[in-house]
Amino acid sequence: MKISSLGALRQMIREVLVTEKAKDVASEGMGKLALTIIKGYPARPPCQTYLLYDPAKLAGQLSADKNTATAVYGVVMVNVTSDHPQWGAKEIEFTAARSGYGPMMYDIAMADVGGLIADRGSVSDDARGIWSFYKNSRPDVEKKQIDDYRNPTTKTKEDDGVRQSKLSPGNPLDYAYFLKNGPNVSMLKANHKAALPMLKQVSKEAGMSLDFADIAAEFADQQYSGS
Repeated sequence: MKISSLGALRQMIREVLVTEKAKDVASEGMGKLALTIIKGYPARPPCQTYLLYDPAKLAGQLSADKNTATAVYGVVMVNVTSDHPQWGAKEIEFTAARSGYGPMMYDIAMADVGGLIADRGSVSDDARGIWSFYKNSRPDVEKKQIDDYRNPTTKTKEDDGVRQSKLSPGNPLDYAYFLKNGPNVSMLKANHKAALPMLKQVSKEAGMSLDFADIAAEFADQQYSGS
């Protein structure tokens, strides 16, 4: 089926999106957005990447051969393996998001993998702010302190991990975080599944590649470069 116009295309995308109401997602104005999970990200096979995007806008960018990163709201990469128990939480590798969407990207990944901890290597100032916000201003998030596996203070092994600070027991970076009631990730995934056939058709007609890993990487590059 040939798509006759960009307006018709966008309307068709909107019509296939899931219409189920989800208070936590809809309240953020995200009911029109979609989520895809890229597993085994190139060069980082233990990771999976969450890409939040606007399907209608992505279709338009593909059709017009324009910058697809402008359809993206956020990207977060999570390492799904760990050398330590750390309460079962997974480590964030990096996050790139539009202004105001950083915490939402953390919430989305947290709701899907069960729990998150900060990067054990380095953490940006923006990320430090988000973790501090989780620890001090999010009553809907459970916080579990990580015990230093090299010099444990508890008998249990379940909490063992790498601590960022030995001298600051209240450091937000030394906790694992678990959402009690997370965003409706299933709805966002369903939006992606519903829009995917249309996006494939648009990319084929435009002679464009539909590679979500490339789209995520392009968005992250632009966010980090400030362009």
